[in-house]
Parts: sequence; structure tokens; C-alpha cells
Amino acid sequence: MQAIAAQVASSPREVARTTTILSALTGRLLTRGGLAAASRDAGGETLFTGRSRPYSEAWLRQEAERIELAGGAVACSEQVFAQVTTAARGHVVTAFTDMFDQVWWTKLPAHAGPIGRLANRCLGAVYFGVTTVHIALDAAPGLTLGLHLSAHKPATPLHDAIEDLVDDEARLEWLQTVRHYVVDRGGNGKRTLRFMHGSRLPYLTMAQRSTALPAVAEATDFTESGLPLQVTPDPAIARDVAPSADEPGPRRIAFPANPDRGAACEKAIVYLVNATLSTDELRNLDAVYKGRWGGGENVLKALQAVGFGVNRSRRIELASSRGDDGKLARSEERYETLVDTLKSINHRGSPKEARHFDRTLVKIGAETLKAQQIRDKPTTKHVRVVDGTGEMLAKWLMLLLTNALAITLGRSRIPAVRTMTPARLNELLLGRSTVASVSANAITLYLEPIHEYRDREHQRELVRVFDEAALTLTGRTLRLRLRKASGAE
Repeated sequence: MQAIAAQVASSPREVARTTTILSALTGRLLTRGGLAAASRDAGGETLFTGRSRPYSEAWLRQEAERIELAGGAVACSEQVFAQVTTAARGHVVTAFTDMFDQVWWTKLPAHAGPIGRLANRCLGAVYFGVTTVHIALDAAPGLTLGLHLSAHKPATPLHDAIEDLVDDEARLEWLQTVRHYVVDRGGNGKRTLRFMHGSRLPYLTMAQRSTALPAVAEATDFTESGLPLQVTPDPAIARDVAPSADEPGPRRIAFPANPDRGAACEKAIVYLVNATLSTDELRNLDAVYKGRWGGGENVLKALQAVGFGVNRSRRIELASSRGDDGKLARSEERYETLVDTLKSINHRGSPKEARHFDRTLVKIGAETLKAQQIRDKPTTKHVRVVDGTGEMLAKWLMLLLTNALAITLGRSRIPAVRTMTPARLNELLLGRSTVASVSANAITLYLEPIHEYRDREHQRELVRVFDEAALTLTGRTLRLRLRKASGAE
């Protein structure tokens, strides 16, 4: 928190104040009901603020907006990146990117996007791109951390989230070193795959349609169950670049859709790959791809269960649709191509070149008119605004906090504790009733114990793990203990 505050504050006194505000905000995030509900249970906040009562929800929301506008969300994203790269150093890493939509009912006409059963003109939405990484450790099942977050208009493709992810040079260089970069089916279009190939990202995704299982004579390898699979180059992505042994390049891998069915399996799923695969990974490619459930989708669900999808912003503004934005971008791209073509033509040369020059000039005029018509199109619908409202800061702080909790839980000897979700952690530890004892050198928190045997075992392990983490609060050692009827454990 101090590192984030140091980037947005201008004096030591302001750094200390901002650190306290960020700490108070972070302490209220793992609550499903949002900041208003969290304010009712923020009694422990006074232990480090020195105030007689917690900050009001409205004031804390205003301060979050101020800090974000000063660059707090960017500073927090840098801390998250440093946190992940430090934890991943020396280990095999797999990255995952997915999207989720955050809806909000409004009485004004708003862009909603394809949100299925909820889609109608009175629904506002923001699409968030979230990238997580799974770090393979010696102790299974490893460690899963959040890496990046981006906000987009409704109906945005996964391509936008990937572009935002690799916009930072240091982050791009690090992602180029991961073992696999698994993306959902929304990222399997040629435009997206060419962008990822050009960025040297080791992607792994799935095509939209299935195909017939390759014949044995056409097989390049076989699965563990003896079914044929076929690896072929993907010329639509690689274009004229020839594959080599060191860099096989983009490939299409036809893999049995149901390998467990044996000879009864007749269909194949086509995987689109630019990553290096070992023989075992190739023969179990479906399991490698399905790692996105535990490494990405389940993490998103666990975060949303503690308020990651809660609306903390109620600001909307008139804006164009995502479709019009795409049309304008494609029109501007065609315009640039035509201008380059025009510059290469010698209009004073042969009559053929002169005619080519005139036709290109006409096309430029038509493309300019088309782009202007898109820009002049009246905007009648709203979109939600999250940048500069404190919402992105809150979400980045949630990633920072849940990553820190996951790293701490990773030190446990019990597998169920190492993989514990934030919601479960709230039930067993963070949300329990607590009595604090404050001395000159230590703050001891006496937690309400759980009497069910298995939960009690996990609660004891949590107390041990967090106690061994040697946490401090306002310069005092923070200790955790379970209460007893006649004292503490």
C-alpha cells in the first residue's frame, strides 16, 4: 500500500494518509454486498486508523475516485505484476485469459451486448478481460494468481482484452516466456491469432467447429488410448513462414473429441496452437486445454463470489456502440492502406498508372466519407463508465489482496487449505467474530472457533499459517488465537 501511495501522493504526510485509506478500502473488498454492506462490519478498521469509528462509505468512495484519478489503479497494476513475477520465478507458468460481463439495470437506453437471458435496452454493461496465471509448484496443485484486468464496452471481443494485456512491454516479454497461453474460443479468429503470433505469444485455443477423426493412415501421432491425432501447419496464421524444428509455428491439431470412448469416438476437436508441446502434452492435449477451468474460469467465479462483480460505479454516458467502433477502425485501416498505395503510384507515368491513381483517389474519398458518416451518427444509448470512478482501483486491489492470500495459503500442509477460495476463507477466518487485545508491542485477535470437526481443523491450520506469516499492524506484531470457554488456545 505504501508503494502505491508513494506514486500518487506528493508529500510524506499525504503518503501516510493515502496508505491508510487504501488499507481501509482493501479491508472492505471481500464482501459480496459491496462497500455499503462492508461498512457495517468494518469495526476492526479502527485498529490501524486510530479513529473512534470506521470511515463512512460515501467518503471512502470519493477518496477511491480521487486516488484512481491520480494514477492509483496503474500503480496497483504494477504491484500486481511484480507480485506475480516474483512468485513465478523459476517455475513453469501457464496463462489464461477470459471475459466476464458486469450488468447494471438502468432506466435509460443503454448498450447491453449479448448477455443472453438478460439482454434488453434497459441494461447497462461493462465487459472485463481478466488474465490469470497458474504456477506449477513442487506441492500440488500449484498456485493460481491474477495478473491483469481491463474494462471494455459491451459486446467487446476477447481480442480487445489481449491487446490491452500486451500493451505493456515488460508484461509482453514476460508472457512470451510462459509455457502455454490458453484463451477461450472467443480468441480463435484469424485477426486475433495473427496478432498473438506476431506478438510471439505461445497460444493454445480451440476452433469453433469439430471435424471427422483423422484416419489411422493420416495420423501423425496417437493419444494415450491409441486414437489417431493429426498435426498440420496453419498457413492462414503462419502465412509464408516455414516451420522449423526449433519453432514449429502455428499448427492445427485434430484431437479426438471423446478419447475415453475409444473406438466409438468418431469426431475430433481442432486445437489451434502456437506453443511448444511435449509428447505427453500432445497426447493429452484436451487435459492441457481444460486446465483453463481450474486456472481461469473457477478463479473468476471464486472472485465474483466475494464481490469482484459488484457495481461500485453508477456513472453512465452517451457513446457509440462497439459495432460502430469496429466499423470506424476498419475504415481508417482501409484509408491508410489506400494512402500508402497512392504514394507508390507515379501518376505522371503511363496512362494505366494515371487511371490507377484516379481510381485510388476516388476510393480514398469514398472511405473518408464513410468514416465521417460513422462519426456523425447520433449517439442515443449509454454505456457505463468505470475508469476514474474508483471501480478499477477496487478491482485491482482485490487482485492484489487475493494474490497475497493465495501465496500465504500456499504455505499450508493441507491441500484443501492451499486451494481455499476467498469466500471459504471469509467463513472460517476473515469474517469471524473477533475480540482484540492491544498492547505496546502486539495486537492479539481472539477468533470465534468453529465446532464442526473438519472446519475446525481447517480453521486451526489457517490460524497457524497466518500466525507464522509474522504480520504486523501499526508497528505491532499481529497474532491470531482461537477463543476458548476459559481462555484462548
